[in-house]
Amino acid sequence: MRAMRRTHWILLGACLLMSCASGAIEPGVAPVRTDGFVLTGCLESAGSCPAFLAESMRYAQTLCREIGSELEMAQTASIWSLDVNHDGVAEYLFEIGENVYCRDAASLFSCGSLGCPRSLVQRVGESDDWRIIGGIYVEPPEVLAVLPSGVLRAGCPDAPDCAEYWFYEWMGDYYAQSYLEVRGHRVEFAESVHGLHALAAATELLAEPTPGAATVGRYDAATEVAIVGTSPDGAYYYVSPCNACESGFVRRESIARP
Repeated sequence: MRAMRRTHWILLGACLLMSCASGAIEPGVAPVRTDGFVLTGCLESAGSCPAFLAESMRYAQTLCREIGSELEMAQTASIWSLDVNHDGVAEYLFEIGENVYCRDAASLFSCGSLGCPRSLVQRVGESDDWRIIGGIYVEPPEVLAVLPSGVLRAGCPDAPDCAEYWFYEWMGDYYAQSYLEVRGHRVEFAESVHGLHALAAATELLAEPTPGAATVGRYDAATEVAIVGTSPDGAYYYVSPCNACESGFVRRESIARP
């Protein structure tokens, strides 16, 4: 469980936007909500719930007590099972803020308006040791899919009418955001430039990385946009102007380089 102590990003995180439109998708297997976890028992007795959950709740309890409050548990646990490597042994997906709250500090486990990543945990051997193998941004969990290849795809709440899908690939010991598809167009994430950059001139955001594509917004020069990813040919950036704005494509030269 040392890996869990080192990261603790089950309580932290930041989100990238998901937007929705139409398009066919490859079939996959969605997580299933798991019954049988009694959250109150996780703090009351050893062995009453899996170690990944018990340790997370003990850590949350410590944080809550440090600010002079007490931890309370959700009436129903929100724990999801899935089999990411098709070996017949379940991995689990959970977010601690959905399962506990601090009585006098409701925002203690919050990651802001866009939510927290869900920890993906995997059992190590036959023991009750677990390790985190990914932080998955998906809401609700049902729109995550395990594809036959083992790649994880995160969609939109109203899938299948979804314009933006995120793909997590196995990197040897964890799942990482690798690329996304926007209206059927691949956008590189792992190898892309990121960060906030100003627009060099008044710029239209395009729905697709092609000349003459439909416009999804227009922004003035010097507007700062977050670069989410890059088109495979390098000609377009996929950008988000703000948390509440629709993302879109701009020509590479539209961004004022530092």
